[in-house]
Amino acid sequence: MGRDRVESKEIDRYSIWSTGMKLLINGISQSDVSKLPNSDALLRGDGLFETILAIDDKPVALDRHLARLERSADKLQITLPASIDIKVGISNLLEAQTGQSKVRLVVLSDGNWFISAEPLVENAQSISLAKFSDPINSKSGLAGIKSISYGLSLLAVRKAKQLGFDDSIFIN
Repeated sequence: MGRDRVESKEIDRYSIWSTGMKLLINGISQSDVSKLPNSDALLRGDGLFETILAIDDKPVALDRHLARLERSADKLQITLPASIDIKVGISNLLEAQTGQSKVRLVVLSDGNWFISAEPLVENAQSISLAKFSDPINSKSGLAGIKSISYGLSLLAVRKAKQLGFDDSIFIN
């Protein structure tokens, strides 16, 4: 909740599951998140992700997202599913979609992978940001990688909320 604003119950920016979400796990369409694999990699945050905008049934800049995912996977020694499997999975999830959607692709170090797609909800409200100045190691093995290990990012959000802000921005 921002300093001079009322709390909004419309959107939970930090929830990764929502109603209306479509889910594909290891190439198979699933009806709910309870089908996610019992995976040490998922529990430990050992994996990569990409979040992709889709307009109607078309992902935007998909090849660029997949190229970045491949660079990150090489750096972390994670084997990716075949690119065609990812593309077919995204296409299946976006079939008959209209409007803007958020597609999230997650690849785990143990070989499991999943894709979710959900409609984007427009939020016209502004957000307030706090500076998060804890040290960030820009030379670490995770630098420049979209890792599912989100501990530091979530700590930054909690600290921002304690100060009356919605979110934080990292200062390096």
